[in-house]
Amino acid sequence: MRELERGGPVDGRRVVRREAVRALVERDGRLLLLATPASGDHKLPGGVVRDGETHEDALRREVAE
Repeated sequence: MRELERGGPVDGRRVVRREAVRALVERDGRLLLLATPASGDHKLPGGVVRDGETHEDALRREVAE
């Protein structure tokens, strides 16, 4: 686990660490979920935080997209 925390190799593979945000969007007692056609799953809106972007700005951008 220490290797993973440092972003080092795990089992001979490179690990890339990314920060991400997710939102709970509720309106009139209903939650917003996004359909993912490839897997048939649903997920909360959100995504990766870009370099120099705050978590709040990333969340606003992702929800708007």
